[in-house]
Amino acid sequence: MEPQSTQTTGSNTLVLNNANSFGVFDRWGNIEPEVSMPLGLFHNDTRFVSKLRMSLGGHPLVRLSSHIQERNELMQIDLSNPRQSKEDIVAIPQGVIHIRRESFLLEGAYYEKISISNFGQAQHSLSLSFEFDSDFKDIFEIRGQARAKRGVKKEVEETEKGQYHIRYDGLDGLRRCTCFRFQPAPNSIEPERAAYQFRLDVGEQRELYLTIAFQTGEGAPLLMDYQPAYKCIQAEWDKGYTLFASIHSSNELFNHWIHRSLVDLESLISHMEEGAYPFAGVPWFNTIFGRDGLITAMEALWAAPYISQGVLKALANRQARAVDAAKDAEPGKILHETRSGEMSATNEIPFEKYYGSVDSTL
Repeated sequence: MEPQSTQTTGSNTLVLNNANSFGVFDRWGNIEPEVSMPLGLFHNDTRFVSKLRMSLGGHPLVRLSSHIQERNELMQIDLSNPRQSKEDIVAIPQGVIHIRRESFLLEGAYYEKISISNFGQAQHSLSLSFEFDSDFKDIFEIRGQARAKRGVKKEVEETEKGQYHIRYDGLDGLRRCTCFRFQPAPNSIEPERAAYQFRLDVGEQRELYLTIAFQTGEGAPLLMDYQPAYKCIQAEWDKGYTLFASIHSSNELFNHWIHRSLVDLESLISHMEEGAYPFAGVPWFNTIFGRDGLITAMEALWAAPYISQGVLKALANRQARAVDAAKDAEPGKILHETRSGEMSATNEIPFEKYYGSVDSTL
């Protein structure tokens, strides 16, 4: 069993992604600020969640196991309680409370189910809390780009019971909002902290649900419940899987290699208006890259020709039509990279549509 650490490195992170959203977590399923590897929930090149920390009785949890499932769609974390004492009396022995976190991303929202089980020999009173925050930093700001000025972040606002919004008015004129919904509603809420207090009988299990929606612009975010959303992501994956040619051999290792390659490629594909487009990679290149998309489309042409159709249409619609020195654009050039965050919209960086590639057009 592994106690929670405050230091995080690239090898100790777990990554989820879906279309324009991705999340980078530590191996407890938390998003810790001020660690060596930037963690967070990102959407359209903006960090919508900069802190998400779960604790039991004010103490970090003990990690039992953590992994991303085979199809890359679900993150599963198994945790347990540390020994908790009060006035030299053991209140909760170590390892009797089991907590499982299961989470995924779908269409601009994060869904998590938390299952708490009592495997001890006595009833226990528990206090489970979540600390959360949003900094709305542009991905290039997180990667070291200095900014002279930022937009205005609002305080946490409770919009209805169990639902909390953090808003940010950007310099690009857009309002971004992170919506946190806890089901059932917490027993107490403070700024950036929600807490549950409950008793758990011997053998009893309780489930809590957390949904976080990433919204750009006005209007209310669309929030699904956990189970219907999970059925949607399973159906989405199953549909994508059928679009690939089926490849089998008499060699089990070869079959696993092919399957692993297929699910990794499928997890990078975003279904855009023009069709399927394989993004360059998670976490930091989760967007359109011309060269990467074209090479992937050519190499997968024999097994998944629908990828080539989407790539060609998407790049044709974004082909340069005028000279723009700041973006290295000339008529006919093929896109190198596109970004949709605040800094690209305000021209602090030239990557809203950037054509400075020597080989994409060729």
